[in-house]
Amino acid sequence: MPYLSHSQCEMVSQCMRRYFLTKIEGAPQAPSEALILGSAVHEVIEQDGQELMRGFDSNDTRLHVWLNGALDDLLAKDDPRGLLSLDARADMRAKGHAIIAAYIQHLRPYYAPTSVEESFDVAIPGAPGWKFTGRIDARVTLADGAPAILDFKTAAKPWQSGAEDGKDQATAYIWATNQQGSEAEGDRQNAVVFAIFPTFADDSGGYTCKPQFRITSRTEQQLRNYLAYLVATTQQITEAKRSGDFPARTGPLCAYCGVLGSCPQGQRWLADHNRKPAIPMVRRQPQGPLDEHEEVQA
Repeated sequence: MPYLSHSQCEMVSQCMRRYFLTKIEGAPQAPSEALILGSAVHEVIEQDGQELMRGFDSNDTRLHVWLNGALDDLLAKDDPRGLLSLDARADMRAKGHAIIAAYIQHLRPYYAPTSVEESFDVAIPGAPGWKFTGRIDARVTLADGAPAILDFKTAAKPWQSGAEDGKDQATAYIWATNQQGSEAEGDRQNAVVFAIFPTFADDSGGYTCKPQFRITSRTEQQLRNYLAYLVATTQQITEAKRSGDFPARTGPLCAYCGVLGSCPQGQRWLADHNRKPAIPMVRRQPQGPLDEHEEVQA
C-alpha cells in the first residue's frame, strides 16, 4: 500500500528527482551532521520521556551519557566510512551536550508527557489506497488543561517570531491525530508546541543553547487545505511513476542534497555556477555491487 509522510511531501515539493533517488531507487546518501545530531537528541529525550512516564527520574549525567552513546551508534550507522571530519564530529558532540543541558534546565522540570514517540497511520480521504504515516515526539497537557503535541527541533539559528504558524509539520500532526480520534470535542487536537533548541558559539570555544517554546494552532480551513495538498501530492507521485518522469529542480540547495552523487543534473548545475558541494558526496559505482560506493569529500 502506498504511503506518504510529512518529510516525503516536503521532498516532492522541493525536488521530484530527489524523491525518486531517495525513496524509489534507494541511492546512497551522504551523512548529514544536522540529521545525525537531531536524531541523537531525539533519542535521548525520547528515552527520558519514557522514564518519566514510568515514574523514574534520571540524573543529569545519565542523559549526557545517553547522548554520547546515541551519537556513537548513529555515526557508525550513517557514516561508516568516516566521511565527516574529526572536527565535525567533535563539533556535533559539543552542540548535542549544549542542547541536552538546555533541555535539563529549561524544559525537563515541567515535562510530563502522556505519550512519547506515538505513531500514526491514517487513510487519506480522496486518495484511495494511500496512507499518511509518521510519529509525534510527545503528547502533553498545557497549563489550561488543553492537550497538545510537543515537537522537538534542533536548529542552526533561532526561529523568527511567528515562524511556527507557517510550519506545515504542525498542520500535518493536527490533521493526522484528528483523523485517528472521534468527533467528540474533547478528542479534537488543535495545538502544537515547538521546543526549539538553537546553538550558539560561546567565548570558551564551545556552544550554548537558548531554547524557544512556540505554540501554534490551525483552523478547520487550514486542515482542509492540507488534505487537498496530500491528495495532490499522491496524484503527482502516481503520474510521475506512470510517466517515469521525475524532474530535477536544480538550484543552490543542490549543494546540500544527500543524493547529489547520484544526480547528474544537480552536479551539472553546481559546476555551471562554479559552486562546490557543501557536504560529502557519495556516488554509486556504475559497474559494481549496489553496496559499493565511491566517496568524494567536498
